[in-house]
Amino acid sequence: ECWSLGGVCMISSSPEADPGDRNFRSRRLVDKHGSRSSRLSLVLPSPPSQSATSTANALNSDAFSVRRLVTQGQPERRHGVVEDSSEKSKPGRRLSHLMDEYNSRIRSQGRSLSAFSGRDQFEDDLIARQEARKERIHQRVNELKKGFRSYSQIHASERRRCACCVIFWLLVATGLVYSAFSFRCHVVECCGDMHLHANLTGLRKVLRQSLFGQHLVSEPVVSTIRGHINNPNPTKPLVISFHGWTGNGKNFVTNFMAEHLFCYGMQSRFVHKFIASLDFAHASHSVRYKEEVRRQIIETTASCSRQTLFIFDEMDKLPDGVIDGIVPLLRHNAHHIRGVDLRRAIFIFISNVGGEEINNYVTDAYRSGRSREALSTGEMENVISNIRTRNTWFRSLAEADAIDLYVPFLPMEREHVKLCVKADMERKGYIYSTTDLERVAKEMTYFPEDSQLFSLSGCKKVSSKTDLIMG
Repeated sequence: ECWSLGGVCMISSSPEADPGDRNFRSRRLVDKHGSRSSRLSLVLPSPPSQSATSTANALNSDAFSVRRLVTQGQPERRHGVVEDSSEKSKPGRRLSHLMDEYNSRIRSQGRSLSAFSGRDQFEDDLIARQEARKERIHQRVNELKKGFRSYSQIHASERRRCACCVIFWLLVATGLVYSAFSFRCHVVECCGDMHLHANLTGLRKVLRQSLFGQHLVSEPVVSTIRGHINNPNPTKPLVISFHGWTGNGKNFVTNFMAEHLFCYGMQSRFVHKFIASLDFAHASHSVRYKEEVRRQIIETTASCSRQTLFIFDEMDKLPDGVIDGIVPLLRHNAHHIRGVDLRRAIFIFISNVGGEEINNYVTDAYRSGRSREALSTGEMENVISNIRTRNTWFRSLAEADAIDLYVPFLPMEREHVKLCVKADMERKGYIYSTTDLERVAKEMTYFPEDSQLFSLSGCKKVSSKTDLIMG
């Protein structure tokens, strides 16, 4: 260990200066060449009881001559070693003599050089800091022990207050979770009351005002949907089959149903409409279509088992085999199919199947003197049921007893067409007269040829004819 004493580097070694005295430590001074022959011993006593400060002051005065002597020899300091220019120079001999004298004076005065021992001082400071830290920790532990009370020592009022605080923060956490979920539902459509609303009263009202000449549609459809929604434990999905000639309002009714059952109407992610001529255009891919439509129905219902709507349009153009993927989902007790409950789903099948038979039946009733309002749902259902063997998909649904309601759409008379023209003009903002309504109605095609009673295309072409006449 090298330490400085007034410009002289002291290097500690084993006690050689005075082997018989264990209370003294030996120091040696190495000259420029590091020769052992020029090694000087400086024997230092062990620290006595006097203070380090007084000892340091005394040593500073005693070491003045040593520093002056070394300065005259112009020693060079390199790595803590004092080097002289010549091993046998005169300053070196004087320094040896001075060291012997210095050792004698130190012994006679009994002074200590512990003030110059940086290592000893550092160790003492470190120990002192550790002891102080332990004392602070011990005091803190005692303070905590004094302030700690068991649950039985807490007053009843304090316990109630703590319980109220816990309940309060639980309510706050619950409110935050609910708020986060509600905020999400303001951005994304959710399967809840915010986006699912069965406004059946509004549906009945809009069908009465906007659907003309279809007295067998409004009440049966609304009543059937209401019973299905209000049933707490339905046994199967609701299946409704729309039959009739084109342009009589089948898609018109399904659009109103979606708008009054779902907040986003036909744009809802819980409403899917399949068009046979578009979605199942290739008969050779019927196997793939069957798997895809089944997967989509199950996935949509899994996202909201509370209420979903599936519409299949142009069923008379559906390839054979595709219906086989749908029928198993419509049977009784159709729940837990791949872990999904389908019993609250609503299926609407739209087709022109039976349209010709319905038109002939209504024409015969008119010729026999019966009004269209006198026709009942039961007799029209018999007319539709008699044609089940003519179509594969219809036969599959009928044999599985999957259809809950047959809805016939009757052919529309000239007066019904005029009502459609009037509604279209009001929607577009046209200023019209009775003559304008008659002009547009005359542009339509009617049947049968002898009586021209019913519109061949219903109200399907009314909008384009109105723009043609009024434009």
